[in-house]
Amino acid sequence: MSEIPDLATLADEAQQTPGRVSAAAVSQAPAKPRPKPAPPPLDPSQINNQDNGFLWIALASVVLVLGGLLFLK
Repeated sequence: MSEIPDLATLADEAQQTPGRVSAAAVSQAPAKPRPKPAPPPLDPSQINNQDNGFLWIALASVVLVLGGLLFLK
């Protein structure tokens, strides 16, 4: 079990010690996130531009599904 502190006594302690600043009294501006540097440009000669067989399989399966739906209609 964990003990939850009583926040009402925190205000009383802050009034008794005027030189002490509580964490709630200090406000900080939110930190701005740093932008990530842009990645270097790719050399077009290094890009793999071969045909992918998945494209033809996906197109054939779409045609088969649509054909089957039209046949069952």
